[in-house]
Amino acid sequence: MNRTFLKFGVAVLMVAMAGMTAGCKTGQKFEAPKIPSIQPENVHGVMAPDDNNIWIVGNYGIIYHSSDGGKNWVAQNSGMKTLLCDGVFVDAKTGWVIGINGTILHTSDGGNTWVKQDSGTQKHLFGIAFTDKDYGWAVGEYSTIIHTTDGGATWKPQQPEADKIYNNVCFTDRQNGWIVGEAGSMVHTTDGGTTWTQVVPKVFERNGLEDEYERPRPSLFCI
Repeated sequence: MNRTFLKFGVAVLMVAMAGMTAGCKTGQKFEAPKIPSIQPENVHGVMAPDDNNIWIVGNYGIIYHSSDGGKNWVAQNSGMKTLLCDGVFVDAKTGWVIGINGTILHTSDGGNTWVKQDSGTQKHLFGIAFTDKDYGWAVGEYSTIIHTTDGGATWKPQQPEADKIYNNVCFTDRQNGWIVGEAGSMVHTTDGGTTWTQVVPKVFERNGLEDEYERPRPSLFCI
């Protein structure tokens, strides 16, 4: 019985060794996957309202669009040369893009034309969310939160300036939303941003300044 088990073990080992040698031949070159390059500049935001339409934004005001799920890409003229950080589309035609120096761009024709909106701020904007064609929020440095109820025709602040960076915002409907940012910052609203309440998950709780210094909270970049 032991001899049978030994023969079985040797057979398994030989099969395994054969598989290893078959998969890696001496002198054989590994071919890297062919990943097409869309643009040499850094990309900071991706928007996909459906399976076919995708937009990317990034350095020097670049905006690229694909209408076939990413197989082909076409450059769109943003009219800007500054950094674009994020964007959102509520359908295949209607979208917004944000960036540094309070930049907000809007399109109603799928990006064929982009129109600059007056954000009312020069603060850098890093995150944006819309629940429909009218209601939207954008966030950024110095605790900036701006809100629109008319598709971006007018933007109004929802919170006084403070020494925090907000990186991203998400709303599930016109009333309920969350914002995250540096040093574990997390705030929540149930009234469309009229009031914001700080959220501190248990893992982020600290016992005084010394504990905060020894275990700094991580920055949050997406929600």
